[in-house]
Amino acid sequence: MEHNDILFDYTGTGEMICICDHCGCETPHFTWYPRFGDPVRLMLEKAMTLEPCTNMELRDRFRLQRYLSFYNWHKLINAWNDHNRIQVSPKLHVPRYIDLMTPKHNFCRYKVLHQGTILAEIWLDGDDEDERPHFHYRRENGTEEMIALTGAHYLEPVTAELSRTERAALISTLRSLSGEPDETVYESMCILWDMLNNSGFFGTSDGGDLFPMPDYMKLKKGRNTHEQPE
Repeated sequence: MEHNDILFDYTGTGEMICICDHCGCETPHFTWYPRFGDPVRLMLEKAMTLEPCTNMELRDRFRLQRYLSFYNWHKLINAWNDHNRIQVSPKLHVPRYIDLMTPKHNFCRYKVLHQGTILAEIWLDGDDEDERPHFHYRRENGTEEMIALTGAHYLEPVTAELSRTERAALISTLRSLSGEPDETVYESMCILWDMLNNSGFFGTSDGGDLFPMPDYMKLKKGRNTHEQPE
């Protein structure tokens, strides 16, 4: 920690958040200490880094945004105000740190493996014009399919339907733990979809409801409607 940093809290995934004590900076801020990598100082009043040309890994933005519940956010504001001359309004809403510097981008989340060989990568695409919740299944040969998060079907156009081996490997990946506490890859992707798209489609804004994963062994074409999770 910096010499004037005060430990504010640890997240549930092991990151550390600190605030300055009698900071001379005119911009209210806090410091995020990730488990791996360099610390990042972030503004309290908007989703920007204090130093230019710095950014956070998507994993860290994701974990920070999830940590900043209504209670934790106001606790952080109060801690800053207690230790600094420049005050932050207690009515301030939590900024969207998930969008930090890259409000629209493509994010590779997981690799799909079969017997140790990479078959494909799973991507969430923040630049998609299609608002239906889905992910991109990008094969090593460069082809890709868009697959719904809400049901076992493709979004058009379909280049080549997944083979039985691909579907089984995809299911294995989606059912595995994501690295977040007690959360599968599928659940993590749905939560991240809501965050990246400023959406409450999966109900995660109300505390992270559980939702069943579709049976992707039954993947089929068609069904382009914007339906609710099965």
